[in-house]
Amino acid sequence: ALYNSSARESTFHLEQRLQLSVIMAYVWLGLAVILQSLLTPVKLCEIPEGHTRLIRSLNLKLLRSTVDNSGEPNPSIYIGLRLSEDHSLEREADYLKKLKTSLETITACSKTNNQEQPSTGILALYLTALKASCEDMEKPERMRLITRLKHQLHKEKKQIIEKNHPLTNYFQYSLGLIALCIHGKKVDEKVIQKLINVEKKDGFVHGETLSVDTEAMAGLAFLCLKSSDLYLPALTAEMNLAIDNVKQKIIKSKRQRVPLGTFTAHRLLYSSFLLWEPQKVMKNVQRQSMP
Repeated sequence: ALYNSSARESTFHLEQRLQLSVIMAYVWLGLAVILQSLLTPVKLCEIPEGHTRLIRSLNLKLLRSTVDNSGEPNPSIYIGLRLSEDHSLEREADYLKKLKTSLETITACSKTNNQEQPSTGILALYLTALKASCEDMEKPERMRLITRLKHQLHKEKKQIIEKNHPLTNYFQYSLGLIALCIHGKKVDEKVIQKLINVEKKDGFVHGETLSVDTEAMAGLAFLCLKSSDLYLPALTAEMNLAIDNVKQKIIKSKRQRVPLGTFTAHRLLYSSFLLWEPQKVMKNVQRQSMP
């Protein structure tokens, strides 16, 4: 069974750098108008015309992925397809059916066979894919998914308190916060505070190296949560400070090579850097996307 296998969970952990980041493009679209007004004097920019072939290349890869039946359907692929200006509605509809079937299977199995619950990142991805499909999220079965993600984040928080690290990782933790945020759900302030505290302590590291991917994901989570106007001024002020800290860490990062390999994987960094360094990030995307 997929979610009862630690090996498959490890595979998800490794592949998230290649595939989960596309979700942030969707989040970016949802936040773009808000951020443009909140984060002045930075001006948002369009992707330069000369880079459109990179976008088209990504779209083709995503479309090819929809006919690959060798593994489980990936919700991040569907999100990427919904982002595209060039749509194949038939393929998107077919892939959405596969996603819903997969979702029903894993949630049913985890209930009846005492299997492990889908991870925070998996739940967040499915919820965001459903949002991208204009699914009615007020239906009872969809509301239960949102509640399940809330419970999962509380488990993550508890693990941080007890063992000083989450059940999954801070990348997935941040992704879960974003998924709840774009569904308009208020998150327990203690769950948010835990992520703020880790950011203050420079805890987003891989080994001994700063994880720019996780910094960017956490930064976008703080941006979304703060922009929702659901939280007390004191917590909002802390999120503002965390956003500034993340921004500076990303800008000051001296890493010359991001070992992600595809344009898709750069969507997260692209979304974050676009606030502050639009020309730099497009040059980086182009360089890293070349064979």
